Formats: sequence, C-alpha cells, structure tokens
Amino acid sequence: AGEIAILNNEFLPIFSASSEQKEAILNSTFFKPLHHKYHSFIERINPTRPFTVDKMPINFLWVGFIQILFPNAKIIHVLREPMAVIWSNYKHYFAGKEMSYSHDLSDILKYFQGYQNLMSFWEQNTEKTIFDLSYEKLTENTKSEVAKLLQYCCLEWEDSCLEFHKTDRLVKTASRNQVRQSIYRGSSKEWKKYERFLTHIEESLR
Repeated sequence: AGEIAILNNEFLPIFSASSEQKEAILNSTFFKPLHHKYHSFIERINPTRPFTVDKMPINFLWVGFIQILFPNAKIIHVLREPMAVIWSNYKHYFAGKEMSYSHDLSDILKYFQGYQNLMSFWEQNTEKTIFDLSYEKLTENTKSEVAKLLQYCCLEWEDSCLEFHKTDRLVKTASRNQVRQSIYRGSSKEWKKYERFLTHIEESLR
C-alpha cells in the first residue's frame, strides 16, 4: 500500500495538544473510528488482498498505538548502519513536511537519536514482538533472512520473494529506483566517499 499517512495525520495533532486534551482524546472513543478509517482506505486500494504492507517510515512513532489498533499487525523494524541511514536521508530530497528534518545534517542526527530511544522504549514496553531485520544481513544472506521474516509474518515461502525487482507494480516512493534492481551489497558504505564532511556526525554517534 506504499506509505499511508493516516496514522501520523491523526496522532500528531493529539501529541501536540496539552496533557489534559491528550488524555481526554485517548481515553475517549478515538481508536474505533480510526481503525475504521484506516481499513476503509485499504479496502479502496485493493479489497481482495488478505495482507497489506504499510511502509510509512514514521510509523515507528506510533508502534504502541498501532498494536492497540491492529492486534494482528506485524511490526517489522529495519535496522541499518547509522551513518548509512543519516547519509541516505540527507542525499535524497523529501518534499513531505514529515521529512523536513532531512534537509539539515544536525537535525537528522537529533531525529535519528530520538528514533533510537523511542524504538528502545517500544521494544521494552510493548507485549508483542517487534521483528528486527538487519539491512546488512539481508543483503549478505538474502534467502535465510527473508525466510525468517516470512516465518514471523506467518507466510509461506515463495520464490518470487527473491525476484521482487521483476514486479510491474507502480512504486511511488523514493525507493522506486532501488526496487527495480536485485539486492546488492555495499550501499551502507557509500557515505564513506564523503566522510571528511561527516566526521562531526560520526563522532556524535560514538
């Protein structure tokens, strides 16, 4: 389903409100209408599909609430070498307001550190398992890592999982060029070409 903005659009105003307003909203009948709104959107995309993938990057902000809204949801947390993540955010132009932090390296660093802290919080304070998928391991041992992922998702193996780049589906996100290629190694080290400009970021991560 690409990157669905519904959850962020609904939750962000709440967490920008005062503590009293926040508590009142979250203790009300907030979740049921949101559950319905999200499912209605998915059904308009393709009502016959038994599973849906929502790859919105900032879903990490709402993991605990996603688990309340969708008890059967599988949360997949893709981990990558920090400098590779920061450089990738910086080198791409993201027009959406949700990604406005990505235009400044210092902002990206602060955002990344906040993301690390929040994911650590979710992992420690949610009852359901979050599946950590290493980007680097995926590129090095693709078949075995995909098999583990499918097992977590309660899905059967299909050979097409290794031939995703042959799909003719429309891709509207920034990764549209990458998904037309087979998996390759080494992209996590691309930032090293510009290392002399990034030493202050690298040092802050130590």
